[in-house]
Amino acid sequence: MGTVKYPITDRDVKLKMLGACRDDYERGLILLLLNTGMHSSVFCNPRKRNGKPRERPKILREGKARYLSWMRPKTNKTLRSFPIRKDELSLIEKFLSSPAKSNKHYDEILRKIGERAGYDGVSCLTMRHTYCIWLLRPKNESGAGMTIYQVPHWMGCTLEVVVRNYSILSGAQLMEEVGDFDYEFDEEQTQGEM
Repeated sequence: MGTVKYPITDRDVKLKMLGACRDDYERGLILLLLNTGMHSSVFCNPRKRNGKPRERPKILREGKARYLSWMRPKTNKTLRSFPIRKDELSLIEKFLSSPAKSNKHYDEILRKIGERAGYDGVSCLTMRHTYCIWLLRPKNESGAGMTIYQVPHWMGCTLEVVVRNYSILSGAQLMEEVGDFDYEFDEEQTQGEM
C-alpha cells in the first residue's frame, strides 16, 4: 500500500487526527507535523553528515512566544515554525525527547492514526503537504494566507517544488468539494457546440 501524495484538505484534520491518537507520543507526532510541516528526515534516526550527527529541533523563546527551529538536512536551510501554543509544545517536546526511529516507523503510526480518523494512506509526507495547504489557505478560512511565493521560505524547498506539488491542487480540491454532484447536459445542445 502506498502513501498519500496529496494533502488532506479537510479543515478539521488536526482535530480528527488528534482525536484518533491513543497516547501523548502519537499526539506529539501529529502536533509536530501539523505545526511545522517538518520533513521526516529532521526527526528520524539521525544519520551523520560530514561526521557529525544531525541536530534535533530546538525550542526558541521570544518573550511569551515559543517556536521550533530546525535544519532541513537536504537543503541545510534553517527553518522556524509559527508560534506554538505552550500545551502543544510540551507534547512536541515529549515526542522529540524519545529515541528517534525510522521513517517507516512513523509512517506506520500515522497510517493507523489516519485510519482511525477516517483517512487512508496517511504518512509523514501527507502531513507535510497538509501543512503546506494550511499555509496557502486564506486567513478568513483559518489558514495562514500566504502566497505561493512565500511558502518555499516556510517549507525549506524551492518555488518549483511548491508549484509542481500544489498548482494542480485547486482542480483536485474543487473536484473533492463538488463530490458526486451530477451535471445534466442537454445532449442536443452539446452536440451542436462540437
